[in-house]
Amino acid sequence: MGRGQLFAFGKNRWLTGEFAMTVDIKLSLDYNLWEGQEPYRGCDIEIDLYDELLPSALDAAKRDLELIVKYVAVPVTLNGTVISRDPAKQKWDHETEDAYFRIKMGGSVHVYNLGVFVREFAGYHFGCGGEVVAKKQLKVNFARNDVQDDCPVWRRVKEVLNQKATRKNKERLDDDGSPRFSSCSVSSATAASVSARAPGSDMFLA
Repeated sequence: MGRGQLFAFGKNRWLTGEFAMTVDIKLSLDYNLWEGQEPYRGCDIEIDLYDELLPSALDAAKRDLELIVKYVAVPVTLNGTVISRDPAKQKWDHETEDAYFRIKMGGSVHVYNLGVFVREFAGYHFGCGGEVVAKKQLKVNFARNDVQDDCPVWRRVKEVLNQKATRKNKERLDDDGSPRFSSCSVSSATAASVSARAPGSDMFLA
């Protein structure tokens, strides 16, 4: 489904292994496939956008990409700058077999599935703020923007979040008598490259 959505935005050119494919739905709903190309390691997707991106839209797309791939272990570059970080090399407040945890007072909880952003929970859900990066695959919905309640990994993660939030808020209450509430977050990773070009703007994601 995700790959098909790319076709609506512009002329696609795909490279992988010895294969090359182009799709331009403004000309035809068919595709062109070539074999025997010079071998390409991995997958490269280039898109010549049908419509020009406004500067504000381009900036928003960059921010979204930085959020989505924030904790992907595989290096992801945007216009030559690495925008992902290996969660195993970051400093965390707590770590289990299931996830990395960074807890803070106030704010929302960002949840990442294997380093890829899934969703944000308002602080009242767990009584804390911060980030959660799942080491094991979470069971997500079809749109990949929410975690299923019957996911066993997520159930264990929520238990830890609630415990840490309770302790954090108790410590805060003991310090100044004013409990505060916060939240956490999670992300995941892929190894592919995408580039999008439009008149007057350049953007490349690898």
